[in-house]
Amino acid sequence: MLGYVVVVAMVVCAIISVVIVTAGEGARQTRLTRDRNANGRVLIAALGASDLTGEGTRDPERENWIAQLAAQLPAHVDIATFGIGGAWLADARIEQVPKAVAIKPDIVIGWLIVNDLTQGALLAEYIQILDAVLADLAQPGTQILLGNAPRLWELPAFTGDAEDLAELRREVAVWNDSLAAVATKFDVVVVDLHQNPVEIEDLSEDGFHPSPAGHAKLAATFRPHVLAALDQTRNARQTAAID
Repeated sequence: MLGYVVVVAMVVCAIISVVIVTAGEGARQTRLTRDRNANGRVLIAALGASDLTGEGTRDPERENWIAQLAAQLPAHVDIATFGIGGAWLADARIEQVPKAVAIKPDIVIGWLIVNDLTQGALLAEYIQILDAVLADLAQPGTQILLGNAPRLWELPAFTGDAEDLAELRREVAVWNDSLAAVATKFDVVVVDLHQNPVEIEDLSEDGFHPSPAGHAKLAATFRPHVLAALDQTRNARQTAAID
């Protein structure tokens, strides 16, 4: 059992956030297009927890990282978000994944590891569920981007002596390695959030959830991977049109 202690009150939101965001136009609602290939539109489904509901920001709808990312993407990109605050991966498998699969997205962005890792989920069970979730999401033509666990031992919300925090650091490494192994099986791109040092301005007052600046850093970390996925979608469509 890990010796670190979480001293932040986890906010569990029972309301699912399902918003279609047109990239470059903030949080404006837009309708899904049935034939996206014909008009060049690309649809992204975003799965997550309190990161997607904007916990830790002053304006959750506009300052959450997926909304900030949307504002930096080409105008032909739509993002449907299905985040639920406090969600574990098992919750997302029931509440979020079926809705994402139903809209047949071109790209799926997921970040669902921190709550499981820090709140007592067993790694073996997490990996089993992750395998099932990726099997559902990995439909023909769908690309998947998956965030891993960040440098949790640097967050003020986690307290303990040096040995406790070293144990947390090792646990993060084990979970990230396990996530990467499953991702490889399904040709999933892992977005390495572990690479970002934690700065005090990145955190809200609770020392756990991202501040608006932290959400901006998340958007910046995901952005090059999303742009690469958009290029791949465009190239695949051009190839299909020629064939």
